[in-house]
Amino acid sequence: MYSGWMVFGNLSIARLRTHWPHQPVEEKVMSKVLVLGATGGIGGEVARQLHASGWEVCALTRDVGKARRANADFYWIEGDALNRDEVLAAARGCAVIVHAVNPPGYRNW
Repeated sequence: MYSGWMVFGNLSIARLRTHWPHQPVEEKVMSKVLVLGATGGIGGEVARQLHASGWEVCALTRDVGKARRANADFYWIEGDALNRDEVLAAARGCAVIVHAVNPPGYRNW
Protein backbone atom coordinates (compact mmCIF):
# COMPACT_ATOMS: atom_id res chain seq x y z
CA MET A 1 0.00 0.00 0.00
CA TYR A 2 1.20 3.50 -0.82
CA SER A 3 0.15 6.52 1.25
CA GLY A 4 0.79 10.09 0.25
CA TRP A 5 -0.42 13.57 1.18
CA MET A 6 -1.87 16.20 -1.11
CA VAL A 7 -2.44 19.88 -0.30
CA PHE A 8 -5.31 21.53 -2.13
CA GLY A 9 -5.97 25.21 -2.79
CA ASN A 10 -8.54 25.47 -0.02
CA LEU A 11 -5.85 24.41 2.49
CA SER A 12 -7.53 21.12 3.28
CA ILE A 13 -5.44 17.97 3.28
CA ALA A 14 -6.56 14.69 1.88
CA ARG A 15 -4.66 11.44 2.24
CA LEU A 16 -4.54 9.14 -0.75
CA ARG A 17 -4.40 5.36 -0.37
CA THR A 18 -3.54 3.13 -3.25
CA HIS A 19 -4.04 -0.62 -3.16
CA TRP A 20 -2.52 -2.16 -6.26
CA PRO A 21 -4.14 -2.46 -8.80
CA HIS A 22 -7.01 -0.27 -7.54
CA GLN A 23 -7.33 3.45 -8.10
CA PRO A 24 -6.45 5.94 -5.32
CA VAL A 25 -9.08 6.44 -2.64
CA GLU A 26 -9.30 9.87 -1.00
CA GLU A 27 -9.74 10.05 2.78
CA LYS A 28 -10.36 13.31 4.61
CA VAL A 29 -7.92 13.67 7.50
CA MET A 30 -8.17 16.13 10.37
CA SER A 31 -4.93 18.12 10.41
CA LYS A 32 -3.30 20.33 13.00
CA VAL A 33 -1.77 23.71 12.15
CA LEU A 34 0.28 26.15 14.24
CA VAL A 35 -0.47 29.79 13.44
CA LEU A 36 2.06 32.35 14.63
CA GLY A 37 0.48 35.79 14.73
CA ALA A 38 -3.10 34.57 15.25
CA THR A 39 -3.91 37.55 17.50
CA GLY A 40 -3.22 39.94 14.61
CA GLY A 41 -5.29 40.91 11.61
CA ILE A 42 -3.85 38.70 8.88
CA GLY A 43 -2.84 35.79 11.14
CA GLY A 44 -6.22 35.89 12.86
CA GLU A 45 -8.11 35.73 9.57
CA VAL A 46 -5.94 32.91 8.26
CA ALA A 47 -6.50 31.00 11.53
CA ARG A 48 -10.29 31.53 11.34
CA GLN A 49 -10.39 30.32 7.72
CA LEU A 50 -8.32 27.25 8.56
CA HIS A 51 -10.60 26.44 11.51
CA ALA A 52 -13.68 26.87 9.31
CA SER A 53 -12.09 24.42 6.83
CA GLY A 54 -11.74 21.75 9.51
CA TRP A 55 -8.21 22.32 10.73
CA GLU A 56 -7.33 22.06 14.42
CA VAL A 57 -5.73 25.47 15.03
CA CYS A 58 -2.99 25.90 17.63
CA ALA A 59 -1.73 29.41 18.21
CA LEU A 60 1.14 30.86 20.21
CA THR A 61 0.42 33.94 22.32
CA ARG A 62 2.00 35.84 25.19
CA ASP A 63 -1.40 36.27 26.90
CA VAL A 64 -3.50 33.08 26.75
CA GLY A 65 -6.42 34.51 28.74
CA LYS A 66 -6.84 37.52 26.49
CA ALA A 67 -6.44 35.44 23.33
CA ARG A 68 -8.92 32.80 24.52
CA ARG A 69 -11.53 35.50 25.25
CA ALA A 70 -11.09 36.78 21.68
CA ASN A 71 -11.38 33.31 20.11
CA ALA A 72 -12.17 30.19 22.12
CA ASP A 73 -12.10 27.96 19.02
CA PHE A 74 -8.29 27.79 18.95
CA TYR A 75 -5.93 25.88 21.22
CA TRP A 76 -3.84 28.71 22.69
CA ILE A 77 -0.28 28.03 23.83
CA GLU A 78 1.62 30.50 26.00
CA GLY A 79 4.86 31.56 24.36
CA ASP A 80 6.67 34.07 22.21
CA ALA A 81 6.95 33.65 18.44
CA LEU A 82 10.44 35.18 18.61
CA ASN A 83 11.62 32.40 20.96
CA ARG A 84 12.89 29.43 18.93
CA ASP A 85 12.41 26.81 21.65
CA GLU A 86 8.83 27.89 22.38
CA VAL A 87 7.94 27.78 18.67
CA LEU A 88 9.48 24.31 18.28
CA ALA A 89 7.57 23.03 21.33
CA ALA A 90 4.28 24.49 20.04
CA ALA A 91 4.84 22.99 16.58
CA ARG A 92 5.05 19.39 17.79
CA GLY A 93 2.40 17.35 16.02
CA CYS A 94 1.51 20.09 13.53
CA ALA A 95 1.40 19.35 9.81
CA VAL A 96 1.74 23.04 8.86
CA ILE A 97 3.14 26.23 10.39
CA VAL A 98 1.76 29.60 9.27
CA HIS A 99 4.05 32.54 10.06
CA ALA A 100 2.07 35.78 10.18
CA VAL A 101 4.03 37.64 12.86
CA ASN A 102 4.78 41.35 12.73
CA PRO A 103 7.80 41.85 15.01
CA PRO A 104 7.03 44.39 17.76
CA GLY A 105 7.90 47.92 16.68
CA TYR A 106 8.75 46.99 13.08
CA ARG A 107 7.29 49.62 10.75
CA ASN A 108 9.49 49.43 7.63
CA TRP A 109 7.23 47.39 5.35
